Amino acid sequence: MMGVGEFAQATGLTVKALHLYDERGILKPAEVDPQSGYRRYAAAQLREGLLLKALRDVGVPLGELAGNDVREAFTGLLARRLADIQAERRSQDAAAAAARTLYERLTTPLPVERRRAAAQPYAAAVLRVPESDEDPDILDEAVGGVLTELWERLDAEDNPPTGPFWLSFGGPGRAGRPGADRFLTCCWPVAREPEGSNWAGGSELAGTGALLAPGTLPDRDELFLRWPPAGVDAAADGAEDPAGPHPALAALLEAVEAREDIDPGRLRQVTFMGADGGPGGVELSYSLAG
Repeated sequence: MMGVGEFAQATGLTVKALHLYDERGILKPAEVDPQSGYRRYAAAQLREGLLLKALRDVGVPLGELAGNDVREAFTGLLARRLADIQAERRSQDAAAAAARTLYERLTTPLPVERRRAAAQPYAAAVLRVPESDEDPDILDEAVGGVLTELWERLDAEDNPPTGPFWLSFGGPGRAGRPGADRFLTCCWPVAREPEGSNWAGGSELAGTGALLAPGTLPDRDELFLRWPPAGVDAAADGAEDPAGPHPALAALLEAVEAREDIDPGRLRQVTFMGADGGPGGVELSYSLAG
């Protein structure tokens, strides 16, 4: 028999770990002195102790060790842990590649241009987006549902969209104001501003939970830029679908802030379709004050 210190030294496990394994029923000592509580281990337990140490070294959780005969379960426990490690490594590699791409995008000069834009009527509906993190797929589905319902309503009234949709950030009267909710306005450009009771501002767009907000963008000066910039292959670079804040946003807002205070409600994002029918790029624009 070996004392707990000797067994710990022989297996590479700590005395504290052996005490924990005893409590969890993972590796119980062969004998416990009823008076002193001193634990002793048999030589036959050395193999089990060494296998436990190996599994813990590769990160097998204690919860998976409890209730198992380590010698019988070793191969399966190790295989599952190795699969987890490989999945973690793939995730880490993807995160590292995304970090490199983000750095390259944020350090690539992007031309911000200025233009005079004519008045533009639009049909729109405002979605409330909770401040808590939303599943991007759920939000994309909600936006898609709003845009589809708007399109069908406009088409039925012989006032179909005249160009690509845009999204703006903030709802009517809420631009730049802090609060528990954020707003996303989904817009289609049209030839004439929708009117009548069917388009009353603030009424719900059937089945979407969004509130109607038709209007007209006035004549305005805009700062704008497009992504991907000239010379960047969107398909090869993955530029058509950046994760997180858009890489062009920083350049645009820096240019805006050099001229005036930023009002998020004046920011618009237009998505363009590629030749294959998928996203081909985006344009970010900002309506300047005055």
